[in-house]
Amino acid sequence: MKKLIAIAACTAAMIGGISTTALAETDYQGMKLPFTVEAPSAVSVSSTDGGDSLTTLNVTWSMNDSMCQWLSKEADPASHDAVINDLFKDYGLSSVFVTTQIDWAIDDPVNGWHWTAFWDGEQWTDEDGHPQWAGYGYDKDYQIRVGEWDITECNTYAQTVNDCWILRGNSLTLNPELPEEEKKLENEWFYGNEQIPGLKNQLKDDQYTLVETDPESHEYAIQIDWTKHTAYVRTRYAVSVWKDDQPVATPIFSDWSDTAAFGKAAEKWEPFTQDTLPAPVITNLRYYETDFNNYPQIAVTLTVPEELSKGLTHVSANGGTLSIEWEARVPQGTWYGLQGDGTITAGESVIALQNLAEAIIRENSENGVSTSDIVLAKDAPVELRARYYCSQYERLNGEYLGEFYSDYSKVLTFGTQEMSHTEDSAPTASSTPEVLIPSAESKADEVNQTSAVVGQSKCYVCQHCSAPLGICIYIWLIILLVILIIVVVVVVCLLRNKKKASHDTPPDHTGQP
Repeated sequence: MKKLIAIAACTAAMIGGISTTALAETDYQGMKLPFTVEAPSAVSVSSTDGGDSLTTLNVTWSMNDSMCQWLSKEADPASHDAVINDLFKDYGLSSVFVTTQIDWAIDDPVNGWHWTAFWDGEQWTDEDGHPQWAGYGYDKDYQIRVGEWDITECNTYAQTVNDCWILRGNSLTLNPELPEEEKKLENEWFYGNEQIPGLKNQLKDDQYTLVETDPESHEYAIQIDWTKHTAYVRTRYAVSVWKDDQPVATPIFSDWSDTAAFGKAAEKWEPFTQDTLPAPVITNLRYYETDFNNYPQIAVTLTVPEELSKGLTHVSANGGTLSIEWEARVPQGTWYGLQGDGTITAGESVIALQNLAEAIIRENSENGVSTSDIVLAKDAPVELRARYYCSQYERLNGEYLGEFYSDYSKVLTFGTQEMSHTEDSAPTASSTPEVLIPSAESKADEVNQTSAVVGQSKCYVCQHCSAPLGICIYIWLIILLVILIIVVVVVVCLLRNKKKASHDTPPDHTGQP
């Protein structure tokens, strides 16, 4: 009997312990990470046209949804602590840091790359048997071993598109009165030494020229003619992972991206038009955990297709802007712009409803309607939509191609939390509504309508239930069934024992009534 109860209880615990984060795990070098480490996509290169140095190029690339969503939650103060706690509890890790490495080649995309094993950072085991790592670009003596233009660590942020300047030329001081050895010491980044490769050795003589920028101080700058030469670029993610029981990080690398090019042999990019820029795809509307200025915030999932990611990197690389704008209204009312991050980031976007509430107050005042403390009553229907804004150039510092908007997304309709002038309107976990007011088609706006569920997301098992407390409803039913079986078995056993005890009781022969 005890064994049966123990087995049933363990089964229920195992079923109930299934986690959605476990499904997202990816195994790297025996370690599990909460996101996928895959090569950057949609890499693009453009020139700064002398905005920095004569050779500086701007590289942009796109991040996958899995990594972007995790970094967004890790960077958000509202979810940071929970993310770090889960990192320790679920993965045995104390910290994860993501950066980007950018390799380059001039005119030769096959054999011209400058990556060496030192980009990975030298690893070894010390005399006490502890693993050691020098860091990206360093040897075991902690000496830098990469060149001036070799980017082993570029800041990488929680956004779909990141960028970095590369091939940034320094000034050369070439005083003709100085001995050759002194010139080399003054300009080690160019001439190199026993530890680092000099740029003079990484470039062929016919690939660059030296331009005198200050005759008095004998300063020169490197210049490359991109009408005669081509820069090739590839990128990869470098992820530093700290295990809880180790003082040094373990590096993990993605594959290299596809090669991008700028200059003579580069393919020409076709800018967006109003016909080719898609409408935003938004789903999974819910209330956010924190408020903004005592008004609720909502969160919605933005899906960024691959073609849009590619175009986004090109627009950014060429000095343009591609952003997202959010609007809301009460049905049949005026659409108002909302406060939200205009950055196009795959995953969850957080939008404040303050602008909507204040617009309703202004509208009522203009119409002579007094507004009470309650601006919007609980479950009042509110509609949300989004569109992209595009402003672009032919190239960086080149011809301006104008600005335009995409079509609007489908409209998501939800029942709002009560919004007032004075009280905190942010929902608590227990007060978040589970049911929305269905949306109706709005002919006036000629947009497709869809309904969504606030506080509700698609179940990771059956794909259609609401997954109460993060567990599929069918798993809950199995747990309840197991518990019911345990109860029935216990009751039956108790009844049998009681019946047996009554049969075993000796008859009363004392003659007492």
